[in-house]
Amino acid sequence: MKFKLISTDIDDTLVPFGRPFADDYVVQKLRELQQKGIYVVPNTGRGIHNLPKNISKANIQYAICANGSKVYDLQKEKVIYDASIDYKLAASIFKELKELKVPFFCFAEKGAYADTYIRDHLLNYALHKDLADMLITYDNLMETFYDNQMPVQKIIAIFLEDTPIKREQVVTIIKEKFPSIATCHSNTFNLEINNKKANKQVGLKTLCDYLNIDLSEVIVCGDNDNDIPVLSMGCFNLVPENGTDNAKKYANVITESCENNGIVKYLHQLLKEESHQ
Repeated sequence: MKFKLISTDIDDTLVPFGRPFADDYVVQKLRELQQKGIYVVPNTGRGIHNLPKNISKANIQYAICANGSKVYDLQKEKVIYDASIDYKLAASIFKELKELKVPFFCFAEKGAYADTYIRDHLLNYALHKDLADMLITYDNLMETFYDNQMPVQKIIAIFLEDTPIKREQVVTIIKEKFPSIATCHSNTFNLEINNKKANKQVGLKTLCDYLNIDLSEVIVCGDNDNDIPVLSMGCFNLVPENGTDNAKKYANVITESCENNGIVKYLHQLLKEESHQ
């Protein structure tokens, strides 16, 4: 079967967590795959404006962002699918997280947003400094989004050393108070909050229908538990060595780690061999 589309997570799959740029090697190989007529589609928790800054050099045509909240046709500047959180509901979730004293930010159409005091607090943590630097900040995020009726693609709660409540407790509270909301996580310290209609699986199915591509013609690359919905679709799955044990259960192949560009190396070799068959 000739593969036509590669759906790939970004953080800890193509790019070590939080890095603003992809390695030049990664961009070059993705560009080569696109030149062969294979769609390379970021299927990521990141917002469209927070993709690696040099990924555009790979001539990416489609993107599934914020855990499937938005599916984009970048060439036509068109949104194919939108499962954002309504601004009123988003404001209520912001309020709840503030009362629980859990730091958070969110993705919306122009980037990643947070209260100014949260950005300043994140700057104290080396792991989160790159994140803090990219945030668009307001003195009162909740009022800003509510007053401007801005929908939210994804809310991300962050659990730091001084966060007074555990992630599992917040999951229980969110599920009880907001039944139209789903939660997942992509590492040990975050909680991702989305509309229930948004996930990476729905995003990929929507795009495949849009492009008339069968799932048997798709390669899926992911590393974490929030990738499991898309890894469970029956496509050909690649998981890097640094992936979670749960994600690896769905792997057809476990590649070298993200730090060693294992996914891209394997894709290059696999599709090179396929072209000679």
